Amino acid sequence: MAVSRPCCIPDVNVLIDFACCGQLQALLGLPYRWMLPDLTLAELRDPNPNLLRKLGVIEINFTSLEIGVIFQLRSQYRGLSLADCGALFLAQRQRGLLLTGDRLLRRIASEAFNLTVHGTLWALDELVAGQHLTPSHAAAALKQMLAHQRRLPQPECKQRLRRWE
Repeated sequence: MAVSRPCCIPDVNVLIDFACCGQLQALLGLPYRWMLPDLTLAELRDPNPNLLRKLGVIEINFTSLEIGVIFQLRSQYRGLSLADCGALFLAQRQRGLLLTGDRLLRRIASEAFNLTVHGTLWALDELVAGQHLTPSHAAAALKQMLAHQRRLPQPECKQRLRRWE
């Protein structure tokens, strides 16, 4: 019997982090079923939604009832975007991993919904641990993210750069 891979729902900021350093394909090579709400794909320009689909990301279209729940989440958690609420709803429905750097989304997902939440640096760690990237390639990717002004926790970035270089 085949074992199903766990589901991972990345948000826009993580996808942009990996696109800006040329490592989007590496990220999506991690052993997850990558899913994105149509709301998230509609928000994206770079990376291109068609590229994400080509790389195996599964687009999830919500029913009108589910859209209603997502709008309720947005009114309840005012600091979240509609795309954030779509990702939160999908992660809850799939009992999947939510991959985000958004502090408010991370807090709500973990505290209010008891979801597993990680961010960009965790994904880089996973890429190194799974030998999808060498430590030096991970360091170069992280430096590019920082050069593109991506919002990442500086102390943790410095720690990883010391370890990987």
